[in-house]
Formats: sequence, C-alpha cells, structure tokens
Amino acid sequence: MGAQSTDQGLLDIRFGQYLFQIRVISQSEVGLEIIDIKTFQTYSLESHQFVTQINTSTLIAALNRKEENHLKLSISVGLTSEKEHFLKIVLNVTYDFIPDFSEILIVPLKKGVSEKEMIQTQLKLINSEISYLQKSIEGHNHQSCTKYVATSSSGTFNGANHIITKLELPRGKYEINLQFYTQSTQNWIYLKLNNSQTGIDCLKLPEGGYYFTLANSSYYQPHIIRSFVEITNDQATLQLESQACNSYPWNMKNLVLSATSI
Repeated sequence: MGAQSTDQGLLDIRFGQYLFQIRVISQSEVGLEIIDIKTFQTYSLESHQFVTQINTSTLIAALNRKEENHLKLSISVGLTSEKEHFLKIVLNVTYDFIPDFSEILIVPLKKGVSEKEMIQTQLKLINSEISYLQKSIEGHNHQSCTKYVATSSSGTFNGANHIITKLELPRGKYEINLQFYTQSTQNWIYLKLNNSQTGIDCLKLPEGGYYFTLANSSYYQPHIIRSFVEITNDQATLQLESQACNSYPWNMKNLVLSATSI
C-alpha cells in the first residue's frame, strides 16, 4: 500500500505489521506515530532530526518499498533499562559508488493510553484497511480480481431480522474479512453470514452472536471478524444478516465485507 495523506496532515504508510503515521516537519525532520496492527500498541516520537545523508523522503521511500535493492529498513522491539518498550528502526542506504550510511530512530511506547485512545487507534486501523480495499478494487471489475468486496454505509437494526449486504463469489477458497463500526445500548448482537450453496453460517461465532465490550455506548466502536469459506459450485452468495434485532437492537456504519482468494 502506498502513502496516503490524511485530513490531519499525516502520511499513512503500512509496513509489515505496523501502520506509520508520519508528520513531515521539514526535509530533515519528522514526527512519528506507529501502531502495531497485531497488538494495537502505539509508539510515538514527537520529532526526529536526521543527522546523516538520509532525510524525510528517504524514510518514506523505504517504507513504501521503493528501490529495495538500495534502501533497507528493519524494525525491532527493545526494552530500556527501566523495562519500557521501544521500536528501533534502522534504515540503511547502499550504493556501489558511495560508502554505505544509515540512520537509527528510537520510538518509545506511548504511555498512559486511555480506553478512548485505544478505540481511536482501532478506528485508524480500520480506516487504513478500508482505504486499502477501496484502492485494490479501483478500476477493476469484481469478477476479474482475487479480492471481492461488498459495503454498507449505515444501518439501524431494531426489527426481527435484517439483511445487511450480499457478496457473490465464484468457485474457490476465500479468507473472509468483516469490518464495521457499531453503536448499541446492548452488549450483544446476532450476526450470521449465510452461504447460499450450503446454508451454513460462515462466521461461526460462538452461539451465533457477537459480544460488545462496552454497552450503553454513545460513540461507535470498531470491530473486525475473520473467517474462511470454500465455494464448490460455480457461484454462491454470502448474505450477511443481523438477527433477533427486536431483542438486541444496534446501529452500524461503514461496513466492509471482503473475500480474498487463498
């Protein structure tokens, strides 16, 4: 995924298991916020002044995997003497006609992260993934891609059952990714992804439901569900349904359902 500017003047770049948010201060200085996609931990550095021939554009090029023969970037997790985590980012530049040079950036773990900040971090990750999915299908027909996507912008579910969206898939094996924001006064919803070929729920959530960590929430919370499905007929429809909404009403927005060939 290439670099993308955000409304806050940050540059978002995915690199390995990390989402980099880069604030360009000058050609030789950057601010960094780095989110570990697996753990949701956030590392933050107010500013870093490059002291070698490396500059802001070199870092951005390396994160975007440009000129990989010459720009090498590695990330490791370390501990300070006070047992506090940090990320060590090493950027090496290698050309045949000049001596090698490198830059090391130490980015400490952000301290005192509140529950609200943790949810905001998850929102950043979901927004990044939505942007990636949109770019992956831009200018392509769904039937000619290895990734198939269906979306739903918003919904209020307070009746018996609701059909949220559908996804048509040809024969093959797929990784299913379901991402959405929720707001509810309850702490439970029933959510199923029915396969028209087999009649089986592809999500296979425990007891057919999904548990909210917070009830009576006044703001939307991010959720991600992953599963797998095999389509053995020429084509099948996956239908996402919210059930028993009369007992467990909830609101949804910015839902993305995707299936990637595996």
